[in-house]
Amino acid sequence: MYKVFFNNNSLFLANQLLQKQTFSVSYKYTNLKNLKEFIFTNCSEIENKEILIYHTSLSNLWNNFKSLFEVKNAGGGLVINANNEILFIKRRGLWDLPKGHQEKNEDIETTAIREVMEECGISNLKIIKPLINTYHTYWLNAKAILKPSHWYLMQYTNNEQGSPQTEEDITEIKWFAKNELEDVYLNTFPSIRDVVTDYYEDRDV
Repeated sequence: MYKVFFNNNSLFLANQLLQKQTFSVSYKYTNLKNLKEFIFTNCSEIENKEILIYHTSLSNLWNNFKSLFEVKNAGGGLVINANNEILFIKRRGLWDLPKGHQEKNEDIETTAIREVMEECGISNLKIIKPLINTYHTYWLNAKAILKPSHWYLMQYTNNEQGSPQTEEDITEIKWFAKNELEDVYLNTFPSIRDVVTDYYEDRDV
């Protein structure tokens, strides 16, 4: 199953009709033309809903869904220090995890490391393992963009103070312990909550 944030809605793409009471709309995929109309007309007219799109072949559904967008990959990191605190950045008034677009001929792990170092002004980062991918959409010059963000758990071993990359509208960087995350959750994106939740759920296994 894939979860995509579109127009403040959560779109769930699955290979079966899932029984979940919070789905406001369930749509069975039939063809690309109808899917395009459903996404850019029906889903654009509602906000803050959970919408299910399903088809027997999830891979076919996902590939057709992606064909409606220009795909721009991004890489980023959930960075932990020796105290198991997580490094957040504040961008345009919201807490975020450092990430950025993949450059040409750059593998996605290199993208993730580079973007964290650039946005936070730190070095000596080591990727521990991949985390979940998140997906969100936006418009750029009248083009519909799908941005898959590839997240990695990273270990930070230095003691640099770091500095926010102000040219990217980052005004603050800060370490948060698990019991300090309430302010973050109230002032962040749903996709970021998903990444942090996935990290802590995996640790509790």
